Amino acid sequence: MEEEEYDVIIIGAGPAGLTAGIYAIRANLKTIIFSGKSPPRITLANNIENYPGFIEPISGNELLDRMQKQTEALGATIRDEDVISAYLDADEKMVSTKNKVYKSKVVIIATGMGPRRKTLVGEENFVGRGLSYCATCDGPLYRGKKVILMGNDKETGEEALELLGMGVDVSIYTNGKNFEVEESLIKRIKERGIKIDEDSKLKEVFGTQSVKGIILENDDKIESDGVFIVYTMPSSMLLQSSGLKLTEDNRLDVNSQMETNIKGVYAAGDVVCEVKQISTAVGTGATAAQNAIKYIRALK
Repeated sequence: MEEEEYDVIIIGAGPAGLTAGIYAIRANLKTIIFSGKSPPRITLANNIENYPGFIEPISGNELLDRMQKQTEALGATIRDEDVISAYLDADEKMVSTKNKVYKSKVVIIATGMGPRRKTLVGEENFVGRGLSYCATCDGPLYRGKKVILMGNDKETGEEALELLGMGVDVSIYTNGKNFEVEESLIKRIKERGIKIDEDSKLKEVFGTQSVKGIILENDDKIESDGVFIVYTMPSSMLLQSSGLKLTEDNRLDVNSQMETNIKGVYAAGDVVCEVKQISTAVGTGATAAQNAIKYIRALK
């Protein structure tokens, strides 16, 4: 199989991966970034209002496009190939796609959240029109309104409390699954009067120009002004087989330098961050790249 060599391989082309690429290429390191076939989470955001530098809202697609153009203009290579295996323990790292093997001194993992399967019928019709995947981003739009939050993990519980703190009337629906969080978190949620429904199964989002509510599997309708769907697990499962250590909630385990348990392997963005925001992705991407650069310089 054909091989290519680089100084830095970055897996993932969201804000974290592209930021890391900008730092690496500016340090005169030959850099390749794999975007994969699935678009990053940022593309789900219709109006971003909390990223510095933009007085008017900007869409996730536009912001990502600007980042990509900047990274490529500086000289980094971006390829829309999926990484299918990674061998990271040796000093020379090896990453494979379907067609080639890529070698490098350093690998930065910025794979973000895994591709999310459509959960509800009609979901794709209401993204940005009452259906959201980010409470921090869009929660303020629903102050004084009623929303349904769909999910069954710790992040769901924390997002429910965050929405409540924004003045949103929020109810949790686990879609018939157990609410898998610590008792202390459940207690906080219940003490604040947030409803938890572990029995109902959600089937469909309904509305006209915007969300009006959801339809259950038994065809009952529940009216709401918005629906929030908690995303999915970090896409770290492929990389676990490479010997990388994971946290209890399946994020990659890193130190303050964004270094994993394997020397020369760094990680950034949603795959490591508990707070999943563009700003934290950019910050951790910069940190990972800066420390990766130091690591490479020390090898010479």
